[in-house]
Amino acid sequence: MSRRSDWRLLRAELCVLALLLVLGIALVVVVARSRDAATTAFEQVRAARGAAQARVGEARAQLDHLAGHQRDYQMLRRRGVIGGEHRLEWVEYLDAEARRHRGLDYRIGARAAVAGVAARDGLQLYASRLDVRFAAGDETAWSAFNAGLRRLPGWPVESRCRIGRGDAGLEIDCSYDWLSIDRAESGVAE
Repeated sequence: MSRRSDWRLLRAELCVLALLLVLGIALVVVVARSRDAATTAFEQVRAARGAAQARVGEARAQLDHLAGHQRDYQMLRRRGVIGGEHRLEWVEYLDAEARRHRGLDYRIGARAAVAGVAARDGLQLYASRLDVRFAAGDETAWSAFNAGLRRLPGWPVESRCRIGRGDAGLEIDCSYDWLSIDRAESGVAE
């Protein structure tokens, strides 16, 4: 047989083989591109998941932080530090102490914003100055007076105190800043 006759006999099979080879190469290219696209999509999803986990972690940290501040806020609210001052309770206590300790003299100043503390988020730290002078019989009476102040609404902070021995016992001359937190625009003395 001649080459021509071999070609005629094999031509159909060779064409099918060539066609299958081209289709095979095309299929490999399509699969490779699909795999690359899937890998890219997988990496994007992985990055998005990592970013979402980071946001969840930040949100949890903020919630923990908020919970700590919430506890502090509730404690300040219970102590009467948040909102207006409680002048009536202070005066009632100090008047009762004046009946117990002869010569107790006190003065409560007007509420004013604390110098050097700027308002923040619409809130301001205020102080009312309390000046107290009296003769305590002994250290126990002085401690009881201070403990009574700390049970009252607000947050009394001793700013200056002179204690000396006198004929009637301890001579007390102290100043306190009675702290409260309120809206910045409501800082007018009550």
